[in-house]
Amino acid sequence: MARDHITVSAGGRSISRLTLTDMGGRTMLTLNDLGTGATVTTTSLPEGMYIVTVQAEGQTFYKKIVKVGR
Repeated sequence: MARDHITVSAGGRSISRLTLTDMGGRTMLTLNDLGTGATVTTTSLPEGMYIVTVQAEGQTFYKKIVKVGR
């Protein structure tokens, strides 16, 4: 679960793109060139489920997260 932020890494690989998509298929956030990891602020997102897509060195990783309120 996420409240204010999520921490993202790709096993030491360089992250070229991160996309956060809501369950309706809308892209809510896109970040590029994050290095080997980053902390992403989620405070502006409404509560709900999201898919985090991370592209790193030719591989794509997916993770489902749940954004909750305080």
